[in-house]
Amino acid sequence: MTDKEFNSIKSKIAKSIKYWAVSLGLSHWDSIDFLCHRDSHEMDIGASDCSVAAISCDWTYRHALIKFNVQRMKEFSKQEIDAVVVHELSHCLVNQMRELLSMEENDPWIKHEESTVTGIAIAVLGACDRSFQEGYKQCQKDMASKI
Repeated sequence: MTDKEFNSIKSKIAKSIKYWAVSLGLSHWDSIDFLCHRDSHEMDIGASDCSVAAISCDWTYRHALIKFNVQRMKEFSKQEIDAVVVHELSHCLVNQMRELLSMEENDPWIKHEESTVTGIAIAVLGACDRSFQEGYKQCQKDMASKI
């Protein structure tokens, strides 16, 4: 992957995070940062080799860090990037449930959280597609002007 390709994808991710953080009601979080990596080995937050992204959330202080495996996203469309971003940001919405259970790395609860945030992402993206299919670009422009 060239630096130009890497930076192009990184720019698309930044725009998607900016838009979807507001849309999901996370603008009150103190920080939602992201890092882009060329492969999963650089990610170092429990991501597997096949991971596209992984998030580390601290709901008590409203801090999140999303790490993206840009190599895996090389051929992604804007909609696919949005789907990954919405999925990862949805972890911020449910993260405090983790304190109710032991969250060891192999804890089966994480499968439930992953399923939940996937469902949230599908619902949000589906609602946006249905509601704004014709005017989706206008909706994005309107939201971007409010950021």
